[in-house]
Amino acid sequence: MTTQDSGLIGMQVVGNDGEEIGTVSQIIGAEGTGEPEWLVLKSGLFGMRERVAPYAGARSAEGKIMMPMGRNIVRESPHVDLDDGLTAPDEEMLVRHYGRGPHGAMLTQQSQQASGMKPGASPMAGSKQSAPRPTASTAQRPTAAPAAASTSTAAGTGRVTQGRQQAASASASASGDVEVVRYEQRMSVAKEQEEAGRVRIRKVIESEPFEQTVACMSEDYEVIREPIKDGRPATHEMVQDEQEMILHRERLIVTKVSIPVERVRLRRKMTETHEKVRETLAKERIEVDKVDIPSQPSSQARTRGSSATR
Repeated sequence: MTTQDSGLIGMQVVGNDGEEIGTVSQIIGAEGTGEPEWLVLKSGLFGMRERVAPYAGARSAEGKIMMPMGRNIVRESPHVDLDDGLTAPDEEMLVRHYGRGPHGAMLTQQSQQASGMKPGASPMAGSKQSAPRPTASTAQRPTAAPAAASTSTAAGTGRVTQGRQQAASASASASGDVEVVRYEQRMSVAKEQEEAGRVRIRKVIESEPFEQTVACMSEDYEVIREPIKDGRPATHEMVQDEQEMILHRERLIVTKVSIPVERVRLRRKMTETHEKVRETLAKERIEVDKVDIPSQPSSQARTRGSSATR
């Protein structure tokens, strides 16, 4: 991932062990091209801790920068004072610690031993007499003497380039091997919850006819006649008489009451569906080209040939 986009500043950096390393605060670019080579990461409480990590081999995924090393390797890196930029000795210390060449190429164990580097070791901070390389945040800083600053920067650039050439020659001359790290993109699919819909439950009133047969009782009358036996004569005055009897009946009185008959509730349940994710992944291919150089006769052979001609 090679870019000159300043949008890298503020992005979260995660190691290959999944642990968060910090946040990008500055970008140190290469001379001439300006492409990022080193990332300045802030971590700790209030971002007070500052470490420098190589940008080569990093990749962007889900809005984060994934580093090809773990969090502990970055946190154990030597402290670099970036108030005046990155100096050549500081960069050499970082190269020794991370085991990477000037442009991010991994150094073999033989090349590290040949150049006196211990993989993962952090040497003591060296002298800072050479001029620093400006970072993304210090490149626009005004200087009191522009001419002197330009001369100092040019000297610092020469020292950094010379240090890189020495490290590269040490890597190639140790075992005679030349290596290239090949990368492939891997797709990781994460899941997050989002609102898929809403379900409401409500009660509505519906009216429907209802019919029920109820038995009702009512009083009626019957006439019962009983003869009187052995009736004795009596003096009775014949008069009209009338008696009244009240009859009763049951009357229907309809009342309606509400009683609970059912409890209805909504409950979430998980249903699993399968969705296909299609993406295009890139991978690097290694091509080896061999150029044959015809052999040239040595000077001695040419001298002998000319003598024989004479």
